[in-house]
Amino acid sequence: MTIDELIDGCGSRAGPAARGGTSFRSRKNRARFARRCCRLRSRNRRGPADDYRQFLLRSNGGSLGDKYEEVEAYVVIGSVGGFREGYSLRSARSCYQGSPLRIPRALPWIMDDPGCNAICLGLTGEHRGNVYFWDHDEEPYPGDWDGRVETAGNIQLLANSFTKFVASLRRREDK
Repeated sequence: MTIDELIDGCGSRAGPAARGGTSFRSRKNRARFARRCCRLRSRNRRGPADDYRQFLLRSNGGSLGDKYEEVEAYVVIGSVGGFREGYSLRSARSCYQGSPLRIPRALPWIMDDPGCNAICLGLTGEHRGNVYFWDHDEEPYPGDWDGRVETAGNIQLLANSFTKFVASLRRREDK
């Protein structure tokens, strides 16, 4: 699958009303919003990798209707985060990375599966650009966990880049 096919599958091409009905006056403003929406406060403040940033500039997020899966790890993709209501990266961040912390801050939610597990994108350090699966059934008890990726125990690397992750998606035969 290509990134264009993923965007088409969501029915979510970003247009002039990409942000909840409010028009972006320029591509520069849309890029600024994309950076703010998913950047975590970190020392390097670099934000998401370029391939994912470009995806956000062109997509509003949406539902894939469980039609696509990552075959190697058998992860079914339910919805994709973006800027529109119901698929908001901001609301997902407050749910998973607020209090209590459920997903490491270095890995914001970008997609999910039908079972409420998350697909996350690494933003900092050695995790930057990598795509991970976060299993909610195995999440550590917040009082016993230090918030780091390495100690979570419920996170699996899926791909070394967003582009490679999207390329690994296939249409499910039963859908």
